[in-house]
Amino acid sequence: MGLFKNEAEQKENFVTLQEKGYVRFENLPLETKDKKLINVEFVANTYQVNGTTVIQCNIREITERVRAEGKVKWLASFPEQDPSPILEMEKDAGISYINPVALKLFPEIDDLKMSHPYVNESEKFFRDLNGTDKSVERREIQIDGNWYLQDIKYTSPDHIRIYGHDITELKNIEYKLAAGKSFNDAILSSISEAVIVCDIEGKIKLFNRIAEQLSGVPASEAIGIQYHEVLTLVRESDGAIYSEFASKVIAENRIIRLEKQTLLVNKNGTKTPVAGSASPIPGIGGTAFGCVFAIYDATREHDIDKAKTEFVSLASHQMRTPLTAISWYSELLQSVKYLASVEKRGQFAQEINIASKRMSALVNSLLNVSRLEMGTFTIEPRVINPLEIAKLNLDTLRLQVELKHLTLKEEYDPKANSFLGDSNLLEIIFQNLLTNAIKYTPDGGSLTITVKNENALLNIIVSDTGVGIPQKDRDKIFGKLYRSDNVKGLDPGGSGLGLYIVHEIVQNSGGSIRFESEEGKGSTFYVTFPMTGMVRKVESRMIT
Repeated sequence: MGLFKNEAEQKENFVTLQEKGYVRFENLPLETKDKKLINVEFVANTYQVNGTTVIQCNIREITERVRAEGKVKWLASFPEQDPSPILEMEKDAGISYINPVALKLFPEIDDLKMSHPYVNESEKFFRDLNGTDKSVERREIQIDGNWYLQDIKYTSPDHIRIYGHDITELKNIEYKLAAGKSFNDAILSSISEAVIVCDIEGKIKLFNRIAEQLSGVPASEAIGIQYHEVLTLVRESDGAIYSEFASKVIAENRIIRLEKQTLLVNKNGTKTPVAGSASPIPGIGGTAFGCVFAIYDATREHDIDKAKTEFVSLASHQMRTPLTAISWYSELLQSVKYLASVEKRGQFAQEINIASKRMSALVNSLLNVSRLEMGTFTIEPRVINPLEIAKLNLDTLRLQVELKHLTLKEEYDPKANSFLGDSNLLEIIFQNLLTNAIKYTPDGGSLTITVKNENALLNIIVSDTGVGIPQKDRDKIFGKLYRSDNVKGLDPGGSGLGLYIVHEIVQNSGGSIRFESEEGKGSTFYVTFPMTGMVRKVESRMIT
């Protein structure tokens, strides 16, 4: 009949029947003749009939009872009075159970069935959970403004149970926290200073965008490591490293400012002048449990301070010669020895006048250098005539040209008579280039000035047959205070600032300058500007 097919089990049950005279089994599976699987109850009793042992077997189908008992157990598996929505689904039949909470929350689920958003991915869960070691899948879902966390449990190959938990309040809190974080991040990102927060151990907890730019280290790499591994702060004067800066702020529980001339060495070894301070983060009992760095790029302040220092040094050095001459010849004028000599006194007065003019020119040059280096000079382009400016500057120098018997050649292009430029700056360019050409060209030499409009460029070319520039000096010729050895004897009082000033003016106003030279044969300087004009720059000072 299909019962007790296992031979060992059959023998065991028969022995029990002989010993006790009674055997009862519930919920045995039985396959019927038509291959239908049913549940049966089996009872066997033994009787003695005329000295013969007779076994009576009773078999009763209990399939419906087993199903009912299974339903009761299944219902009992759900938490009593659970406030969460619970559903059970069969793979083929769909929703098989909806608890009262789910039905109250989603009354339309009976109509929508598998298309309801609460169960719309059930096929995916059957597929993902079946045949794997996973027994639970989890997802967050939003329905009608509320958020639910679903635990999808795999109860059998054909059944899953979905437990829902209302997490709307948690999601709202999460949103507020995220919004607050975004707001704080936006503030930190908009601050022009590098902001770094460290804990009491010196480990970085916050690292904003400017901190990333200054250090060259992304926040993802900086968070969690010691601040001095990211912020290498050194003293410019001796290279000493501030390795215990944060710990000192925390230990002393006070704000400490960075020393002047502090450099930040970034990831690539680039040194940037910085300024700022570190402040303790107050904790319980007034002790600090961390610190906040606020550091900014102080390159501009550093350069201005350096320019001021150099300006003072330069001024004192360059003005010593004319001041000495004025002092010396003033003393000679007051000397009794020369009171009667009109000729000598006139000579001394002339020397004082020359030294005074030289000092005045030097002061103007030094001021121009200072304005150029600090970026505080103005460029005011207006429609001007470069040809007229060239001629006016040349006129002031014609006497020197004649005294040295120089051959002068002027080439002016009528198409270059209109240009958007700053007349003051253009005058300085002409004045310096022409003065140098005359000064360093021997008597009887030649000088050529060309101003033309070519290839949409204003071209200014000054050429001479002077002493030229030695090969070893060519990469330094536009340097501040630099003078080649071969010109120092021709003009001992030169400042070495003229070409430096011309170069800086041209570069800052959108032009370019270059030269060709051969020692002993002469030099040619080329200055070009786009015909669109000089670059406008509005600052507090004009170069004169």
